[in-house]
Amino acid sequence: SRAAVSSQLLRISNPWLPFRGILSLFSAAMEKDGHTWYLLQCKLDLPSNRTLSWLVEHRLLHLREQLYQPSRHALESETGEMAVRLRNAPFALRGGPPVTSNRLRGWLAQLAECMNAGHCPPSFVSLALRFLSPPEPPRLS
Repeated sequence: SRAAVSSQLLRISNPWLPFRGILSLFSAAMEKDGHTWYLLQCKLDLPSNRTLSWLVEHRLLHLREQLYQPSRHALESETGEMAVRLRNAPFALRGGPPVTSNRLRGWLAQLAECMNAGHCPPSFVSLALRFLSPPEPPRLS
């Protein structure tokens, strides 16, 4: 189930547990159904040199409402350098895809860095991973 996947990935991503994943995100814009969609290339490095890679598509509206705004709320009381950098990182503006894509790539890089460094609350890490819709992970043995 999706809940089990998110739970397992969250467990791997938390820095205070023995296993830790490294998340990488990259985006590209494409036109579909009269809207600009952003293709996010996601990669999670798992223990034992395993990698979970997948693609997910979202419109900017989805990214703003379901990832960016929750990140701002989750990190509003965090004082660590990474959390402050993510809070202050410019998010994509509404407008032309070249500028929007560059800002989105920069923000996603800051998000991955903040999550990898363990500066995001577990509840937000779980939310972000559910939003990114990872596939079923390989069995960890």
